[in-house]
Amino acid sequence: MGSPSSAAARSLLPDRRPQPRRPHAPRRPTATREKEKPREVSSPGSNPWTKESSGRGLGGVECLPEREKAEFLDGYAVIKAARRAAGKEKQGVRREEADKKPETAHCPRGAADLHIRHTVRPPTYQIICYECGYSFRLTGKAQRTFCPRCRVILDLTDYSIETVWHQPIKTCGRIRLASGAVLEEAELVAGEIILEGTVKDGRLRALMVLEIHPRARFDLSRVRARDLRIAQGAVVRSRQPVTAENIEVAGKLEGRIQVSGRIVIRGGGLIKGELSGPHLVVEEGGGLRARCAIVPSAAGAAATRPEAGGKKGRPGADGGSRRSSSG
Repeated sequence: MGSPSSAAARSLLPDRRPQPRRPHAPRRPTATREKEKPREVSSPGSNPWTKESSGRGLGGVECLPEREKAEFLDGYAVIKAARRAAGKEKQGVRREEADKKPETAHCPRGAADLHIRHTVRPPTYQIICYECGYSFRLTGKAQRTFCPRCRVILDLTDYSIETVWHQPIKTCGRIRLASGAVLEEAELVAGEIILEGTVKDGRLRALMVLEIHPRARFDLSRVRARDLRIAQGAVVRSRQPVTAENIEVAGKLEGRIQVSGRIVIRGGGLIKGELSGPHLVVEEGGGLRARCAIVPSAAGAAATRPEAGGKKGRPGADGGSRRSSSG
């Protein structure tokens, strides 16, 4: 049997008998680490449950504490625990976000019913080469281009002349000879020419349209144009034949007129003299006082001549000459 002091020391020692396991809560296990207890070397005949120390404990015996267990939490576990406590994270949130369809952009009322009917396209322009006469179309506005046939660089610049001019100009664009301007000893070649001034010793060649205004002064023998346009208020009288592909009259034109295309008389316009061509259009308010030969083809118009004299001619079976007057 041991001494009474040994019995008292045993009563103070913790119970080392195995305890029944407690059911663990269903939560995520955390990393734990146990303190390693240093192994003690006991001398023969000594009690392994006691440790002798001088002046400490009850009866000089120091009681061994129960094994300590420390839990270590990493940063991820701390953040998850904080979110769980705040109620900001729920089970299945990530799956719901993945399955969620993206929201469509908010459209104003009626925008969903809009339909694109046509797209905006740049305008196209007809270009006639002033070297070889080849005609083609150009998309968009440009300053220069080249002829697909003769490979010559073509100028597309527009010019406006307001003083006395002596230098030649060649362009596929537009030339405006303003009122008060004088052309002397030079040739102007352009796609469109607007004549408001005076042509003294120069020459004009319009690749497409020559537009004549009221104050224009010129000699018709020095002018060449594919189409002729007489502006409102302008008066043109010629002793020699006026030949063009198309003629549009909003002013007054008098003479022998021969066209291979169409003649249009606008409201307020008047044609006097002799007229021959395949097509004639007289708008409301337009006047026509001429002997006309309107035939279905340009070849017939060139071969047919109006009758001389003041008698009315009956149209023959082949669409012969006819004299008519209006206004």
